[in-house]
Amino acid sequence: MMRMILICIRVNPSATCWQEWGDDVLRISSIWRRLTGLRRSRRHGGRVTGAGGEGDGIKAISYADLRAMPAAELHAKLAGDPREAARWVHAAARHGFPEAQLMLGQMLLDGTEVDRDQPAALRWFRHAAAAGQVEAMNMVGRCHELGWGVPADPSVAAGWYRRAAILGLDWGQYNLANLLLYGMGVARDRRSALEWYQRAAAQGHAKSMNLIGRFMEEGWDRQPDACQALAWYRGSAEAGDFRGQYNYATLLMRQGQASEAARWFRAAIDSGSRDFLLTAGETLSGREEPRLRELGHIALSRCGSTRDPARA
Repeated sequence: MMRMILICIRVNPSATCWQEWGDDVLRISSIWRRLTGLRRSRRHGGRVTGAGGEGDGIKAISYADLRAMPAAELHAKLAGDPREAARWVHAAARHGFPEAQLMLGQMLLDGTEVDRDQPAALRWFRHAAAAGQVEAMNMVGRCHELGWGVPADPSVAAGWYRRAAILGLDWGQYNLANLLLYGMGVARDRRSALEWYQRAAAQGHAKSMNLIGRFMEEGWDRQPDACQALAWYRGSAEAGDFRGQYNYATLLMRQGQASEAARWFRAAIDSGSRDFLLTAGETLSGREEPRLRELGHIALSRCGSTRDPARA
């Protein structure tokens, strides 16, 4: 979280206050997602409990303080003690800076330098979304889709995703497309789903590229096209999506490119989620090729599985 804030400053070194960071936060959002996707070890000592107000004997940070502080000085504060940095994020959020409200919501959602509090995270996302912060609109949608701080309701999530998607956010477009693809909270509409995936992919969204590849490979709402599927999977793989890497490797194997396929299977294993590793590991462990069996066992060991498909 703190690293994300520092990136904001480096992108826009002329900024003099939080209010000028909006575009920079959007530009570095993919970096933020990669950082929060890591299962980092959490610090349990010295958290800002509940991201509440100022501690005893600590001078409150005013709106004037935030507006007047030069970027270099703010950079130094955020680069220092994480508790102090979190205090400045909370102060900026409390004084109405939408980008800080988004950051604080994410901190509360993840339990980063504050106690995890999903209802409070949703409240801060809503504050930022009400001010037009498009990333926050997407996060309100995520909360409603997944039941973070509120009962899960994909129909409400779809409305928030659509707002973010229309405003051009790639993740909003991708999340809306997912609901349309599977008919969750909205009528199932594969054609519209593909259109939203394509809009997100045009911005370099790796997961959307993978889903377009699935459309092409499976022939969803069109004739199957293996060449197009391979191209989309390759784009997704090169952009870093582990599912795209796995799917690209699978098609390469069908073409007899075993060495190149093994390289991409390994890349997928190195960055895949636990559920993915379990599925991929069981599949690869059952292959005839020794190298793929080895990769399958690596995947299973990383997700903590002791199952051996060969003995099942």
